[in-house]
Amino acid sequence: MQDVTLKGLRNARDYSQGGLALLMGVSRRAIERWENGETYRMPAGYIARLARALSVSPMTILEAIGETHALTALRVHAGTPPS
Repeated sequence: MQDVTLKGLRNARDYSQGGLALLMGVSRRAIERWENGETYRMPAGYIARLARALSVSPMTILEAIGETHALTALRVHAGTPPS
């Protein structure tokens, strides 16, 4: 089973924090903060960019960062019952 944390997803792609930061055009500190849950809300554009960089769905990124309210809203919108 895949580790559904940002760090786990990043490690699965063999990216360092600095490598992922360079790929996304953000600071290494931004990646570190996201992984440690130090940011309150991640902008939607970054969620999409992270999903592309890590080859996962945006819903997986939402799950990894603990955005349960947004994840539930997306599932309801898509017609999938909340888990």
